Amino acid sequence: MSNIRADEISDAAGTGPITLTKQSAAKAWCNFDSLTTTVILESFNASSITDNSVGNFDVSLVGSMSSANYAGVCGGFESNANNSIVAVSFHSNNCTASSVRILVNTSSAGAFDAPFNSFSLLGDLA
Repeated sequence: MSNIRADEISDAAGTGPITLTKQSAAKAWCNFDSLTTTVILESFNASSITDNSVGNFDVSLVGSMSSANYAGVCGGFESNANNSIVAVSFHSNNCTASSVRILVNTSSAGAFDAPFNSFSLLGDLA
């Protein structure tokens, strides 16, 4: 069995990180809070978030995907007394290569702003 060990992997010029085109890895991910002030808590390849309305958000990507036909995984959490189930999902009609529309709903209240929302995108970068 072979092992590859490295402290850093850089581009061919040795000046920056490698790009993740044509690789099976998340090309973007984001963790954001929309409860009081909509803010990105941590992210990779996500530059900003727009609060369109309760439970409706657009996240702009730094590097565009190769098309709007990427896949993604979403999740969320809401801690309140009624133990609602939070559903975070993509609104595929409003996703583009450079932005993703995220919808957040609960089982008891419909559209909802939650303290923890996350997603990751899979596909190829442009």
